Amino acid sequence: MVDDKTKRRPSPHRGHAAVEFEPALAVLAGPGAGTLHVLVAPQTIIGRGEDADLRIADDGMSRKHVKILRAAGGLLNVLDLGSTNGVFVNGNRVDLAVLQLGDVLELGPTVRLRVVDARTEPVRVSTDGERAAALGLTDRQLDIARLVAEGLTNAAIAERLQISPRTVTSHLDHVYTKLDISSRAALVSQLAAAGLLGGAGEST
Repeated sequence: MVDDKTKRRPSPHRGHAAVEFEPALAVLAGPGAGTLHVLVAPQTIIGRGEDADLRIADDGMSRKHVKILRAAGGLLNVLDLGSTNGVFVNGNRVDLAVLQLGDVLELGPTVRLRVVDARTEPVRVSTDGERAAALGLTDRQLDIARLVAEGLTNAAIAERLQISPRTVTSHLDHVYTKLDISSRAALVSQLAAAGLLGGAGEST
């Protein structure tokens, strides 16, 4: 990354008509790598907070890190929302910039996204493992979280998975921290929103 901070990135030359495309963000690195997020709404807030439109559970991101605004012709405006670790476009730090097809957006030290055309990008159906990774959960943490959703106590989960109750408690503490929640009800809500309510596996 380049340390010099660029306040604005010039818009495309007005003499050239913008080529219209269906904007989407392909996750190159970070939680959910390999997945595609189509930008349908006029604006999308990206961050690790529960109220972000596109939630990426990465510790290097702010709760509300950046706002993406759709512009004419499929172009996108990107606005740093006062993030701690900054917003970079093709290696240059920006506060406000125009994103074009092929640009790489870096959010903090880990997350990298590329602007792509959803019409030509291969459609992938994310697996449970990928959806869990997008929340920052390991396979074992997902197993335990799903058993919580079934209404099992920590002791019952320990017996089901043949681990100690202390291990269950430790895993749940990490899950709560990663998801920034404090209750079982909130955990169930997060799993439902991510499409992860299903049977627990036997991963280690």
